[in-house]
Amino acid sequence: MDFIQEVESKISLLREKDPELKIFGAWEHKYRFNNKVTETEVIKFEEKFKVKLPDDYKAFITRIGNGGAGPYYGIKQLDIIEGPKDFKLSSKPSIDLAKAFPFTDSWDAEWLDTFDWDNERPGEDLLEKYFDTSLISGTIPLCHYGHGITYLLVVNGPEHGHMWYDGRADYSGIQPETIDGSDKERITFSEWYLNWLTSLL
Repeated sequence: MDFIQEVESKISLLREKDPELKIFGAWEHKYRFNNKVTETEVIKFEEKFKVKLPDDYKAFITRIGNGGAGPYYGIKQLDIIEGPKDFKLSSKPSIDLAKAFPFTDSWDAEWLDTFDWDNERPGEDLLEKYFDTSLISGTIPLCHYGHGITYLLVVNGPEHGHMWYDGRADYSGIQPETIDGSDKERITFSEWYLNWLTSLL
């Protein structure tokens, strides 16, 4: 069974298991998917933004749907015209996909450890740098965990195809996503998505 077949099969089982949408986030996506995008639309997107989408994600949006059912609050729909935005902070500019994702190891700002958080808070200058979208260039924010925390799919740079966790909203930095109990240091979109399905079933 390939990735797409497994998604279709397990989503069907989840719908049967959770008809009242009690699993976290199900009330948002309702185990449904948005309309698919075409291969032609994907090609135009890749040419416009000078990027190559990972094969498993490309298969998902062309054969399953452009967002919808998925971990936490579901998979974010990719705007194939304007490109991805940092939906954690909607006022921020679009993410530059043509620029490589800057990290290959976990990152957090060094100044965070210097603060007495009981008595002080960082100024606007530090916060602006900390939440700058250049720190997530070359990524597509795919999923909202809650409280501004998001999951990223890297589409440009050495980490291409891997899932990363953007925890800057609670000052926990940016780090590669892993699967509990696994010794894999990196996981792909399909591994991340299927792990969600399997964990619920």
